Amino acid sequence: MRAKSDLRRRARAGLAACAVAVLLLLASSVGQAEDRDPEEGWGPEQVAGRKAIKEGRYEEADRLLSAAVERARREGRPATDMAASLTWRGFARVRLDRFEEAERDLLEALPIREANPGGRQTLLTQTLSGLGILEYNRGRFPAAAGWYRRGLSISEAVRAPDDRDLATDRNNLGELYRKLQRFDLAEPLLLAAIAAYETPRNVGDLKIVWPLNNLGLLRHQQGRQTEALALHRRAFALWEKDRGPEHPEVALSLKNIALVLNAQGQREEAEATARRSLAIREKSLGRDHPAVAQSLTVLGTILRDLARMEEAEAAFRRALEIRERRLGAGHLDIAETLEPYAVLLRALARGEEASAMERRAAAIREANRLLEPPVAPR
Repeated sequence: MRAKSDLRRRARAGLAACAVAVLLLLASSVGQAEDRDPEEGWGPEQVAGRKAIKEGRYEEADRLLSAAVERARREGRPATDMAASLTWRGFARVRLDRFEEAERDLLEALPIREANPGGRQTLLTQTLSGLGILEYNRGRFPAAAGWYRRGLSISEAVRAPDDRDLATDRNNLGELYRKLQRFDLAEPLLLAAIAAYETPRNVGDLKIVWPLNNLGLLRHQQGRQTEALALHRRAFALWEKDRGPEHPEVALSLKNIALVLNAQGQREEAEATARRSLAIREKSLGRDHPAVAQSLTVLGTILRDLARMEEAEAAFRRALEIRERRLGAGHLDIAETLEPYAVLLRALARGEEASAMERRAAAIREANRLLEPPVAPR
């Protein structure tokens, strides 16, 4: 029994790295430069494309912003207008998993914005953030950290400590460090982001939910479950009030709450919470979305700890299939399903299969290991 308990504890440490969905990183960054720089709203297609991104209509956004790009080329618009349309189209294409096209857009925009960085260099840091988001979604986490670090170094130099865009940059890099298990780097960034959103000028800004969720995940990994649960419940209440009970972001908080409840031994409540998260995500995002795999991984862990092994394995197997198909075999999220799945297999005396999963998970983590703060790309 002690061996199984130890295995469960080790698995939870790995499972805790279940990432905030990629939507979060995008949603917390596309607000940068909003209504601050005239280049961002230079034409009707540009304005409509930005609005479509913020409302989650990514195919429509790509169509509108492609029209803006073509119009800018045809009319010989200033390079700053072109960079605005390319950057926003890059955001849309990241959400559509069209990574190579997104990379071309963002890298074409980058030198223009390096020469024309905008007020407080907001436009430049927006494009740098887009490149970080792109690499994050590709599973190239050390590369993403480099882009985030470059943007943050600019923001820290030119913005006030309570600036919302600076808080966003800190949250994005802090969450990425947390995912890479560099808690020493993640914690101060997430705490600073929350502190900025809690200042009088930012009271009521819903973006505080991102660092609340991410710090909650960090506290869970540190074994500070009471603090973790309070952070996740606070984020959940804000999201549910603003977005309604069936929004995907509400499902994210529910997944995180289920994770902590299970660690506290409240397994029945944890199961119900995880199933609610899963149902919302399947309905709103589709049964094949990577966020569904995230909820399935948490549910599988809970079912395993309830000794419902067949149900647990079915959840893990489905999560692994989704992640391998949608993310690729070497993506870090694969390891986050393999690790708790291996614990289940050991409990079922299937040691050879468990060892193979453990080796694969370790290789994935090693490939994504970040030993030092990254050098900012130039």
